[in-house]
Amino acid sequence: TPGYENWRQDQPDDQNGADFAILQSSLGTWLDHPFMPMRVGVLEVISSDCDGNEIPDVYEIRMDPSLDCNGNTKLDVCDVDDGTSTDCNGNGRPDECDLVDDPSLDCNGNNILDDCDDDCDGDGIPDDCDPIGVSSCPSVPNSSGQAAELHAKGCEVLGVQNLTLTASNLPTIKGGAFLMSAMNGPRANFLLLNGTWCVGRPLLITRVPGGTSGSASVTVDLTSVYGGSMIQPGETRTFQFIYRDSLNNQNPYVSSAVSVTFQ
Repeated sequence: TPGYENWRQDQPDDQNGADFAILQSSLGTWLDHPFMPMRVGVLEVISSDCDGNEIPDVYEIRMDPSLDCNGNTKLDVCDVDDGTSTDCNGNGRPDECDLVDDPSLDCNGNNILDDCDDDCDGDGIPDDCDPIGVSSCPSVPNSSGQAAELHAKGCEVLGVQNLTLTASNLPTIKGGAFLMSAMNGPRANFLLLNGTWCVGRPLLITRVPGGTSGSASVTVDLTSVYGGSMIQPGETRTFQFIYRDSLNNQNPYVSSAVSVTFQ
């Protein structure tokens, strides 16, 4: 037939590394052997077939670019199968593509889909983004014009070891400390305190150096001994941040407080 060449037995024969032939009626040519004229209508291409569907991967991607969402010239299903990409939520797409399409799927910015991140209470919100505890003892405005607040995120389960305290709305401070209430003992009494004292007899978690402005955070080691004992399941501990405002040297300030009942 003019313009076409009939394949003989064993063709296409992987000449020069070409191992697939595909029909494209409007473009492409086929050259199975060097020095022979190219034939319109058939194209022999160098390609893998990683999904085993007998269609060259390069052809599949050209016909449907969405099959290669990360642009690495390999089918997404094969990226997942060979471990190049993860697909932790099982939607058939590499996780990195889900995150690019919708960054809100990664609330803590750790490049793990929220659906697959640590979530000790099973509420669908990663522990790092999940507020816990009960807030109390509203603070008073500092030199920034705002009242410092303390929030807890993570997990109330002691074995999980995931509790982060963050003090926000801070001015530039001369120094500060994260405190936790003890289970017993005399209540500390601060007569000249800006804010409401809510941690009873305080136990020191950690100190914060001066100069911190805006916020300060600490991850609480729930296996440590505080005041001679460890936190036990069923206990409720109250946390608070105390600090000195660099523009008010007279009396210390305290943030609002948050109470967490541990499991």
